[in-house]
Amino acid sequence: MYIEKYEECPHGKPWATQHAYDMQRCDCKTPHRISEVFAFIADNGEEGEGVVGKFMGDIFMPFVAADAARLESLRPLAKEIATKTGKTVKIIRLTAREEIETI
Repeated sequence: MYIEKYEECPHGKPWATQHAYDMQRCDCKTPHRISEVFAFIADNGEEGEGVVGKFMGDIFMPFVAADAARLESLRPLAKEIATKTGKTVKIIRLTAREEIETI
C-alpha cells in the first residue's frame, strides 16, 4: 500500500493517509484536510472509465476513499465486483485539490 508522509499535525502524525488510522487516538485539535482520494475504477470500453460502486439498499455507494482504512475496507468489495463482472478494477490516487463550491 502506498503511504507517504505529508504535512504533520502537532503530534508529528501525517495528515494524509496514515493519520486516518490514528485519528481516534490523536488528541490534536488541528483540522484534518483531505489531501488525496483513492477511487476504484473500471474500463467500460467505448463509454470510458467509470467509478465502481455498489447499491446499499436504495443508495448507490461509489468506491471512493480518503484514508487507508476506508481503502482497505472497499478492496474486498471491489474484488467481488471484478470477479462477477469479469472487468479489471483499478485503484487510482488523485492528489490535486480544487475547491469549486461551498454549499
